[in-house]
Amino acid sequence: MEVSSLISETNNNAKFSDDSEHFLRDDAEFSSETNKTELEHEPSNIEKDERQLHQTGKKQSFLEEGVNEAMKSPSLSSLNVDWLNELAENVDKEPFLLTKTAFVTQCSEISECLNYLLSSEMTNAYVSMSQLFKTFRLIYSSNQKLRNKTFELMAQTQTMSKLNDQLVTQVLKRDEKIKYLEVHFEEHRGRTHLAEKSKFEIELKLKELEAKYKEKSLKRSEKIEDPDLSASEIDVLYSELNVSRNKVKSLENEVQQSKEVDNELREEIKVLNKKLENISQKRQEAQVATLAKSDELQQQLEFTKSLQQKIESLKTDLEASKKESENLVKELKISETRLKETSYNSLLLKKNIGARQFHLTVMKTKNEKLEQINKEKQLENSRLEMLLSKVTVSKNDLTRKVDILEQKLREVHYVAKEKEQTTTFQKQEIEIIKKTESNKDKTIRQLKEDLRKFRVEYCCLLESMKKQSGRLKGQETLCWDLKKDLEFNQQETNELKIKINLLEDKNAKLSSQILELSATKSGLEDHILSLDQSNKTKSEEIFKLKQELAQEKEDSRFSHNAEYDTKKQLEITKVKLKEVLHFQHAFTESTQQQMSRIKILENQILKLQKEVNHLVIQNNNVRCTLSQLQSRNKELCKNLESKERDHLNTLKTLEETERELEFKKHKYHSLAAEKSTSDLKLSEKIKELAKKNENIEQLAFEISKINQAVSQKENEIKLCKTEIQELHRVQNIARNQLQEKEYLKKEIVVLNNLLASEKLKSKTTEEELQKPINMHRWRMLSGSEMPQKYLMLKCINLQKLLTRKSDVLTKKENELTNKEKVIEELQADKKKREDLNVEKKLWLCQKELSDCKKEIKCLLGEKLVYESMSAKYESQIKNLNEQLKNIRLSKR
Repeated sequence: MEVSSLISETNNNAKFSDDSEHFLRDDAEFSSETNKTELEHEPSNIEKDERQLHQTGKKQSFLEEGVNEAMKSPSLSSLNVDWLNELAENVDKEPFLLTKTAFVTQCSEISECLNYLLSSEMTNAYVSMSQLFKTFRLIYSSNQKLRNKTFELMAQTQTMSKLNDQLVTQVLKRDEKIKYLEVHFEEHRGRTHLAEKSKFEIELKLKELEAKYKEKSLKRSEKIEDPDLSASEIDVLYSELNVSRNKVKSLENEVQQSKEVDNELREEIKVLNKKLENISQKRQEAQVATLAKSDELQQQLEFTKSLQQKIESLKTDLEASKKESENLVKELKISETRLKETSYNSLLLKKNIGARQFHLTVMKTKNEKLEQINKEKQLENSRLEMLLSKVTVSKNDLTRKVDILEQKLREVHYVAKEKEQTTTFQKQEIEIIKKTESNKDKTIRQLKEDLRKFRVEYCCLLESMKKQSGRLKGQETLCWDLKKDLEFNQQETNELKIKINLLEDKNAKLSSQILELSATKSGLEDHILSLDQSNKTKSEEIFKLKQELAQEKEDSRFSHNAEYDTKKQLEITKVKLKEVLHFQHAFTESTQQQMSRIKILENQILKLQKEVNHLVIQNNNVRCTLSQLQSRNKELCKNLESKERDHLNTLKTLEETERELEFKKHKYHSLAAEKSTSDLKLSEKIKELAKKNENIEQLAFEISKINQAVSQKENEIKLCKTEIQELHRVQNIARNQLQEKEYLKKEIVVLNNLLASEKLKSKTTEEELQKPINMHRWRMLSGSEMPQKYLMLKCINLQKLLTRKSDVLTKKENELTNKEKVIEELQADKKKREDLNVEKKLWLCQKELSDCKKEIKCLLGEKLVYESMSAKYESQIKNLNEQLKNIRLSKR
């Protein structure tokens, strides 16, 4: 709209300029015709002119003032509102006459001013300004959109943080549920294990009872005579069988219930794991969405940066053009000052020439004095040469003395060499002695070498840890931006660590329980062997009783007369069998009591072992004191040495072996401690390796994103290049406009000079009007001229146009200042949010990847070594387990 309004204004002004040119042509033709008529009627009109001049003498004084004021405004600077107001006041008054030259110059000046205002350069300038305003509006709207988007993203991040907190609480609750279910599951497993054991025992008892039932059934077939006793025994056995079967069924039901509970718990665990996976997937998707939005915002910010840079470049070009014009003015002023300085310096030079002549006379007198001083110094030099000759003689004497002292030193060195030879001989003897002792030191050196190896390995590990710490310090500066992304992963790792620590505690408890159970098992196995032996003796007694019963039955067949005696014997045998059964029940109760006593004894044994260890420590201290007492007893018991040499030698050998054993134990404990520390470090390194692998995966994912962003930015850079080319074109146009403005300024200077010359001419004409040489020269012209009001209205319209356009320019300058303030605020906000460049991030990420790969290679080598060691330990554990199984089978 602004461009269309400017074009319409230019068309109207062009029409106005065409009308003014046509009017000037008509005026010139009319003036030429009037001059011709004047030449024809000069003699007849002289007298009339004299009368008219006398009548219009009074009017000329009033009109001269109007002419002077009209001649004072040939340029744009003099077109003020006051002048126009004065002209508007004079419109109602009588018309005043202008000369042809004054009228033409005034019209030409007005036409030049209009042409300058309506030139193509000014229109281009207005168009470029309108384009700049449009770009500023677009930038302002885009910045508002960015602010709205940032506000939306902040709200989304807050909601995401709240959701993450809720998810964390849910996960913690579910972890507690899982732990509770695991504990419940282990309790059920223990119950099932006990139930199986009880089932196994009951099955053994059932087998025994079935065997007894078969034996008694055989006896029943044999014992037809006593049906009452056999029926009672059968009922007892049936009752026992029913009880045992009910117990078996109850145990089977409990086992089935425990299995069902296990299946339910496993299903719940699976469902919880699935929910956790879904939650982790949603969280990852949210992170990806946030990253994509942040990339879009960065792209828009970079686009705004590029636009701001272009605007700043245009501003700098405009400022440079202004500065060039200011510099030219300053150079003119500087040249004027230099001329003044040169004139002043010329005066000073004239004054200095007289002063220098006076100084020359003074310098001649000083030179004469210096020549006298040089002569005196030459005499002093001759004296010093004499003294130098004496000093050289004394130096020669000193050199002779130094030679003598050198000879004495050589003699002393010869004596010292002889002494060194003696010392070397002594050293050789000492080396021979040391060689004899070297065999003794070899064992010590081997142990020291082993220790050194362990220390070297420990130092290597420390150095590797130090290097890693140094690398980590270098990476901390880069990982500051990645910490926000890693905080979520750290929370998960902390939860996993807590679970791992709980599992390790459980494993430690189980290992301690296994050791206790193995100790109790060994005691129980011994007790079971003793019980097996007692059972064997009792089974032999039962077998003997059965044989006696069989013999009695055979005797009863052949001897019916001795039935009374056999009945009595059978009653006696039944009583014995009942006693045996009662004895078995009592034996089982006694075994249970003995088991409880065995457990109590095991606890007492552990306490005794601790006390024994304490006593061993005290014994070692006592041995130290004994060694001191023995040294004293040796001095008192010199007479008994011959008898007790063998005994003392044996004691010495035992003490040496004990000391060696103690030294080896100390060494073994130190090595075990180092091994434990190395195992801990290995576990930590494995965890760090897992973390680094996760970090590597994340970095690879980020690198893929960065590559995508780079491709997008390359496309944006291409678009920016095209825009920059367009801006360069606009810049070239602006430069051309500035050059044309400078050319116009030069022309204005020329026109001002012409204006000054024309003012002088106008003054001469005014003087001629006041004091005319020829009275007939200035006379009233007959005919019709253009009305003065028409010209004044044109000037007023032009002044209004100028005021409007000046107002428009002030408004646009105010808008420019406001938008510059907005741009500065945006730049301040942008500097606060600036991150590292993408290229630096890529380079640093690649560097981290290379370092991580190197560390991974080192850790893989260590991992292979530890895997080989673990395979050996696993093979040993398998062999031991197989041996335990074989031992158990052999005992059964």
